[in-house]
Amino acid sequence: MSTEQAASLPLPTTLGGVNVVLYRKGIYSFFPIECVLFYTSPTQINFLLPEYSVEAEEEFTVYVKRTDGYTSIGELKFSPVAPALFSASSDGQGVAAAVVQRVKGEVQTYEQVAELSGGKFVPRAINLGGDDEQVYLVLFGTGVRYRTDLSNVSANIGGTAFPVE
Repeated sequence: MSTEQAASLPLPTTLGGVNVVLYRKGIYSFFPIECVLFYTSPTQINFLLPEYSVEAEEEFTVYVKRTDGYTSIGELKFSPVAPALFSASSDGQGVAAAVVQRVKGEVQTYEQVAELSGGKFVPRAINLGGDDEQVYLVLFGTGVRYRTDLSNVSANIGGTAFPVE
């Protein structure tokens, strides 16, 4: 397997001499799910699970197909809804990737919630302003596209429930 990254759209199903296919665990199927690839290397494969291929939480066996046949490289669990927030440092730790939206009359402004200090991101204090302005915390995340309804999404910060819009 060679190190390659996709260079065009649509994304390829073969890259670096490999294909990635998924079989639902415990279910024999003549119809594997073939994935498109972003990147391949001898130690890493980045692929995209096709849209609508998972309707409930399911486990899959992942196979890599090379010229010499298929090799199982492990098992993965996928869920149509698996919420997660991005972090400012891009490592899943520390301050959230977020901004503060401030609305005062017709004027909207945005402020960062983190700043770089000593080589790491640290939180900034958020001024909630006066009665004449509204302040929103805008968080960046993933994994909520297929939620059934917005009323089923909740947010708790320090044990306090907040509305989700």
